[in-house]
Amino acid sequence: MDLLDTIRLLLAVGVTVYAFLTYHRVKGGTVGKPYAILTACGFVGICASAADFLGSDIAHDLLGIIFYLLLFVGFMFLYKSDELTQSLDRLRILMNALPAFISYIDPEQRYLFTNKLYTIFFGQEISQLRGAHVREVLGDQAYQKTRPHIEAALRGERQSYEYELPHGKEIRHIKAAYVPDMEEGNVKGIFALEVDITEQMQAENALRNSEERYRRLFENSPISLWEEDYSEIKKYLDRLRSEGIKDLRKHFIEHPEDLTKCASVAKILDVNRATLVLYGAKSVEELRGELSKIFTPGSQDNFIDELIALSEGRARFAGEFDNRTLRGEIKHVSLISTVIPGYEDTFGKVLISIIDLTERKRMEEKLAKAERLSAIGETAAMVGHDLRSPLQGINSATYLLRDQSLTKNARDELLQLIDENVARSNRIIADLLDYSGELHLALSETTPREIARSGLVAVKIPDTIRVQDQCQEQPKLLVDLDRMKRVFINLIQNAVDAMPTGGILAIRSKESNCCVEITVSDTGTGLAKEIQENLWRPLQTTKAKGIGLGLPICKRFVDAHDGEITVETKQNEGTTFTIRLPIKTAGTFRIDELPIITR
Repeated sequence: MDLLDTIRLLLAVGVTVYAFLTYHRVKGGTVGKPYAILTACGFVGICASAADFLGSDIAHDLLGIIFYLLLFVGFMFLYKSDELTQSLDRLRILMNALPAFISYIDPEQRYLFTNKLYTIFFGQEISQLRGAHVREVLGDQAYQKTRPHIEAALRGERQSYEYELPHGKEIRHIKAAYVPDMEEGNVKGIFALEVDITEQMQAENALRNSEERYRRLFENSPISLWEEDYSEIKKYLDRLRSEGIKDLRKHFIEHPEDLTKCASVAKILDVNRATLVLYGAKSVEELRGELSKIFTPGSQDNFIDELIALSEGRARFAGEFDNRTLRGEIKHVSLISTVIPGYEDTFGKVLISIIDLTERKRMEEKLAKAERLSAIGETAAMVGHDLRSPLQGINSATYLLRDQSLTKNARDELLQLIDENVARSNRIIADLLDYSGELHLALSETTPREIARSGLVAVKIPDTIRVQDQCQEQPKLLVDLDRMKRVFINLIQNAVDAMPTGGILAIRSKESNCCVEITVSDTGTGLAKEIQENLWRPLQTTKAKGIGLGLPICKRFVDAHDGEITVETKQNEGTTFTIRLPIKTAGTFRIDELPIITR
């Protein structure tokens, strides 16, 4: 035996031992095939050496050639087997990473393969699960539900179903899919994919219960509730913005047809029973068809404010206005609209709540009227006292005028005294009527500067007081100019009276939050705390003349314009009255709908 034969013999023995042991370790199959070939190769190599020892040259040479061929084929299969092993490893990693139960079941309903989730869920190693019967793994209760589907899949039918799987003290809900593994018309096994949908079902049930509770609350609420889709309004407002329109209020006032369009594209998704009762509608369909009937000028203004709020990205809006029912009744209502969370970008669902304040407003008006009448009773004594003084002056003057010996100058002085006392009496009566009577506003367009100047020119201002008139020409306002002039005359006169030794009287205006703020400030002595507490109550005065109706009348006039008047004061530093008036112009109303406000 030469050196080459010796090396071949050693190689054959080594390959035989290594391949045989590896084959048994991997338990044959596709992975073990190259090791079977190499085992046979090693055996042929040993036989070639034996033939050489026996002196059979032909057998020696033939078996040597077969040895090298098998060695080549074995290593080629081993190379391919390594690639397959790597592919299987990658596939196994992928299947173990998936949040699903993945397995392969043979025709005897035994697991040949399971992924890692089985190990985690059932607490058994993969080696324990391999070869285990489905019944042993799932348990009898779950197996009885899965068995018909497994048997159907083994007949070649795809299966998809759900079942309950006991797991400790809880029941898990499993969604399963079985796909038959077919070869030449025969089923070799089943690919099984199962997903635990317990949390999903719990979430769906919670959502369903939440929706049911919401629907019950929505339908049974005593407050009028609307679900509306404003998505088309959102698109329309975005388009107006993209076209460079910044002042939406001005745009809608100048183009009321665009406001009508916005109202028409708002979709009513649903309303509750309280809404149908409030508006006298038999159904949602009737309300949709007659929606235009419920609008009034006040609700149009409110709708503009709501559109502006939405365009600015505010998810909540609140307002009060008058609405009309389908029967034509006027209802004073409070509205709150809220974009439902999750729909902020589209306004696809907006919840609107409407509270009927009609009865409350009526009671407030009755109470206010009763309070005014009560105040009139209280005023009677003071009015009688204040009127008695000018009447006594008039009476004395008329008595003296009967004296024929009076000179012309004396007679003129008495006539002047009569005129002054008549004027004073007239002011007392006028103030009383303005506070207690009905108000009919004669609205006209004006400016903050015009209002302030009308008051300034009517008050005699001493030279010791410096006036700072900083009121603006814009924006335009719709007010009763005579009433607002009275307000500013009163405030300016009070400011002058508060600065007997001189000071600064400042009147300023600015636009803020859809309103105009006009301030009247002085650098006088300020108001004492007890005076502030009763500032707006009638018959409260610190002046020798007057019955204390000036500021209450100012407040009433401002309130009639849907405005607000407030005061800030500091002792020995001065007082500032602030009047806030909503920005409205003649274009806000149709000519036949200019408001006449009756209080």
